[in-house]
Amino acid sequence: MQIWLYTAVFAAFMLLLFVSRKAPLLADKMPALFARPFYRAAVWIYRQVRLYALKRTGAGSRFAAAHSGGLVRADLMTLDPSAGAEKREALYSIGKIRTLLLFLFMADVLAICVYISQQQEGRVLEGRFIEREDYGGQNTEIIVRAEGGGQEYGDFVIDAKARQYRPEEVKAMADEVLLLLPGIIKGSNEDLAEIREDLNLPAAAEGYPFRIFWESSSECIAGDGAVRPELAGEEGTEVTLTASLQYEDSRFTEEYTVFVLPAARTGKERMQQQIMEAIGEQEEDTRYKDTLVLPASIDGVALTWKEPVEDSSLVLFLLISAAGMAAYRLSDSQLHSQIQKRSRELAIDYPQMISKIVLYLGAGLSVRRVFYKLGEDYSIRRSEGGEKRYVYEEILLVCREMDSGISEYDAYAHFGRRCRMRQYTRLSSLLTQNLKKGNSELMNVLLQEAQSAFEERRNLARQLGEEAGTKLLLPMIMMLGVTLVIIMIPAYYSFSL
Repeated sequence: MQIWLYTAVFAAFMLLLFVSRKAPLLADKMPALFARPFYRAAVWIYRQVRLYALKRTGAGSRFAAAHSGGLVRADLMTLDPSAGAEKREALYSIGKIRTLLLFLFMADVLAICVYISQQQEGRVLEGRFIEREDYGGQNTEIIVRAEGGGQEYGDFVIDAKARQYRPEEVKAMADEVLLLLPGIIKGSNEDLAEIREDLNLPAAAEGYPFRIFWESSSECIAGDGAVRPELAGEEGTEVTLTASLQYEDSRFTEEYTVFVLPAARTGKERMQQQIMEAIGEQEEDTRYKDTLVLPASIDGVALTWKEPVEDSSLVLFLLISAAGMAAYRLSDSQLHSQIQKRSRELAIDYPQMISKIVLYLGAGLSVRRVFYKLGEDYSIRRSEGGEKRYVYEEILLVCREMDSGISEYDAYAHFGRRCRMRQYTRLSSLLTQNLKKGNSELMNVLLQEAQSAFEERRNLARQLGEEAGTKLLLPMIMMLGVTLVIIMIPAYYSFSL
């Protein structure tokens, strides 16, 4: 049963949360209160998996190489090179595990709630009792399943009828209705001996539980009371109307009694037939009681009864779990999308940045001082609410490296490698070559690089425009369809008129 699966998953979560209750919250910012236990659990799982990976691959191996080939670490370092690689990777992996745990826990809890709710909607009480509707209520068709002796004996359809009147009560009410009918059926006629207008043949008597059926001995009066005097002849025709009052298995008539033989019930197996017969006997025995009691045993086999309910909890559990798995897998895709966005932004900002370098070098500043100037201007803009730009974040990192004692040559080389783009690698090579060998033509080379960069930016803008046009193709087709509908419908109706 699915409930055992849900219970096992819930117990596993409780054990995991208990074991990880003392794990530290390794996060840049404090997570929400409800998410903290899952964050601690994610930290505990990450540490256990990392410890296992180190034991299998050696103390010197990296956890990232063990599960993602180092691509995630490279992307994280590209997006935020100022933070440590180990810490960034740990926080990223813990966040993915926490998201997966939240999805799985939510799927399990909702599946348990749906399962319990669907099980409680049944009409079988305490395993044997079915509550009837009160007098005059609706008969209810209930599907129940018999189980006993470790076996299931199939589903049985039970027509749980509303609570019924006793035979003596039914007889007394039938006599009253039969006395009232002559005054009711005459309708607008003065007397039943002189019928000229249609009769009123009711199908029920108000305040009584009977259904009334009418039969006519002549075509002069139809079953619904319509009178056809043209068929009565010159002398007139005596017509016998027969009123049949029916309540459950009780039937009363003015003229004669109709006997109805119920259809024989058959079953495929002996046990099923015996169960059906036992249900019929219980229905008959408890007809005048508040509840219908189902048989407790057949041939010494104890039976338990329950209604088969449609259990959608497993589907809900699987769907939400799949969503959690998808969110876990899409985290890396989103990370790579950020890398692509960063690369595009670096390509867009490159012409402006190289132009500023040429401008400051022309003003007499050294290359080192140019980088400090660009970093200072960017810091001021950020403090005033300016947006974050990756190229200037890299420039700030170059300045910090040089302040920390790294040589200018290595700082420019690191700058080119971190940007991971052809333009910046070329710029890094020019700057490092200028420091190593000296280059009197650096200014002219940078001017040519600036012109080339602006040309590449124009090509990039053209490419982005083509991509935007492609993305707008589907909305344009949809708008065309709407326009055609707006034109064709009035034209269709005008031709119809």
